[in-house]
Amino acid sequence: MSEYLIDHLTRCIVQSLPEQQRALYKYVIDREDLLADKVATPGEFMSLLETDQTYQKAADHFGMTWLELLQSLKKIEEHIADCIERMVNEVSWTDCTHLINKEGQQMFYVDLPRIDHPTC
Repeated sequence: MSEYLIDHLTRCIVQSLPEQQRALYKYVIDREDLLADKVATPGEFMSLLETDQTYQKAADHFGMTWLELLQSLKKIEEHIADCIERMVNEVSWTDCTHLINKEGQQMFYVDLPRIDHPTC
């Protein structure tokens, strides 16, 4: 499965989360992304994450303890992973190369599952 498709599905799933979960997840991910842009290695990222106190700041922002924040994030990330796994299994690819005459290119129709599935 392409990284682009996984990223697209992830964004759609995050948008379908309840408002509080979506806000929490986006708040933390946006801050992690800002820190990741400043470093070159995973070790530097972890060190900066600790000194920046990203998770404590997020917990304070949402009126949670650090542990409550981490538990909430874990639950959200598990939900996203479960939805992506289900959706990836439901994606269907139809080869349409014969319908569109482009030299040396394959063309596919990708049928994506609905995001508003009861489990997602």
